[in-house]
Amino acid sequence: MIKGLFEYYKTDPSINVYFHIVGAGAELENLKKLTESLGLSEFVIFHGPKHGEELDRLFDEAHVAIGSLGNHRKGLRVSADLKTREYCARGIPFVISYDDVDFPDDFPYMLKVPADESPVDIEQILQFYERIKDRHIVKEMRDYAEKNLSWEAKLKPVIDEINRLLAERDKGKRDRG
Repeated sequence: MIKGLFEYYKTDPSINVYFHIVGAGAELENLKKLTESLGLSEFVIFHGPKHGEELDRLFDEAHVAIGSLGNHRKGLRVSADLKTREYCARGIPFVISYDDVDFPDDFPYMLKVPADESPVDIEQILQFYERIKDRHIVKEMRDYAEKNLSWEAKLKPVIDEINRLLAERDKGKRDRG
């Protein structure tokens, strides 16, 4: 993403794009050094770990969220990252680089970028947002999350199977009784 911003700003764009990084981790120092070395300190903001209202405020200001982009480094091509589900539940369109088991490829609020080391195409993200910005993003994403990502939705097949097995057992008892 940072290398994508570097490529984007080399074109002297008319739209400023800011990348906010929340959290900590083993790669944080490397990301900070890369940002500094590419002269992007104005556009890449490191917030450190955030929780509660501080995190909510950052989410509320975001136009697009960035999901996991490095799963290919771990040999993963399919995933179900928790943060992507949170983005959907909050109504924030997102970018990922893997197949997600809970989102069809044509999910309108998800942009898939290549799962490799190439810089993320920032112009592609801007075009993605431009296509969807006038839709009812928050409502549609929250509705999708409720219908497909909630505990109730995820456990429904299990509960249905348990109920089927119980009904089958009870029928067997009646037939024998």
